[in-house]
Amino acid sequence: MARRVARNFPAPLAGIDIAPASDLPRSAGLSSSSALVVAVFTALAARNRLEDRTAWRDAIHSCEDLAGYLGAVESGRDFGPLAGGMGVGRFGGSEGHAAILCCRASHVSLFSFCPVRLVNAIRLPTDLAFVIGGSGVTAEKTGRAQELYNRASLSTVAMLDFWRSATGRTDATLADAVRSSSEAPQRIRDVLGRCSHPSFTAGELLARFEQFLDESEHIVPAAAEALARNDLAALGELAERSQAGAERGLRNQVPEAAELVRSARALGAAAASAFGAGFGGSVWALVRASEAASFREGLFWYWTDQAEKADKPPLRVRVIRVASAKRKRDVWLVTNVLDPSRLTAESAARLYRMRWESECFFKTYKRVVKDIRLVSRTTAMVAREAEGSLLACQLLLAQGASALQAGGPRVHRDADKCSAAGVLREIRREFAACAV
Repeated sequence: MARRVARNFPAPLAGIDIAPASDLPRSAGLSSSSALVVAVFTALAARNRLEDRTAWRDAIHSCEDLAGYLGAVESGRDFGPLAGGMGVGRFGGSEGHAAILCCRASHVSLFSFCPVRLVNAIRLPTDLAFVIGGSGVTAEKTGRAQELYNRASLSTVAMLDFWRSATGRTDATLADAVRSSSEAPQRIRDVLGRCSHPSFTAGELLARFEQFLDESEHIVPAAAEALARNDLAALGELAERSQAGAERGLRNQVPEAAELVRSARALGAAAASAFGAGFGGSVWALVRASEAASFREGLFWYWTDQAEKADKPPLRVRVIRVASAKRKRDVWLVTNVLDPSRLTAESAARLYRMRWESECFFKTYKRVVKDIRLVSRTTAMVAREAEGSLLACQLLLAQGASALQAGGPRVHRDADKCSAAGVLREIRREFAACAV
């Protein structure tokens, strides 16, 4: 990023100190890399007032242009007069950057790309909400995973090259080629059917073309229209068609994400689909807003890291949400007790709090007795010593709680949060005073 900025907007430039932070799951297909690019560039641009420079004014005229430029920064491509560089090795687009920079709250935005342009912004009905679920498979974009990711992009480059060579046209994108005439889609099929490429078979290119054509020219526009008229049945069918096309044509879907899509629909989601670059990542589900919280609970498939690496089946688990009145975030519990009648959400919450209270007590215990050594030489006597010290710690807490309660409301302290170490200090202070 710094090298690209220095190349496109020459000195004088000032540096900045950045401390990035994120609560997104790692490699979950949520455009965290695009978010980092946007955040770093935004900070550098503000520090150096890049928007006032001639190079900026000549190339970037809107937030859509900025999204296109940052997509080019990440992939290493040129952007108009702004020369490219190495990038990060991925041949991606500007979808994440456009969503971050140009979308509006409470709206679903439709963009066209190459160049980035906002086509429509549809207000999401207030009774609907999106729920995001991670597949549990990290969407890595390095090594072999990067090759597979780039393959989907390179296949469109190959198709466009074959089209240009066969027709003599200079269409900038595959979408431009498709829209060049009503006969163009069939002509492209004919060209691909007799092509020979070192990395792709004719069948692979044809399958990828059909997916591209259906997704870009039919599904996406129809989905926007369905959402605008609140036709959730049509939207659900279109999302299913999109998911099937990704599995067949893009070949970037993993079984875990596909199963999550099917599970979301089975649980009542109006529409659901995997999103992002694929090979893991996440799934979106459109649900009633009143059901969004409960929709995130229930039965799930959970792949541990060890199971995923060993190609073993997932665990069937139940997720329980525990609302917290004292914390900003809820607590999520995972259990292998699948039957709610055997373990209710209320019981799970109570057991969790009891377990946490025990953890806090042992933390207190270790702090209080940190300077005490067990001197017994037999297991039985060591157990006796440990038991005695645990009882002593409990007695300290009980003594302190009793004193706080006796102090009345002026004490302004909760007896349940009594400090054993504080009680011990008070007792020592009293002993010291008596000795004097």
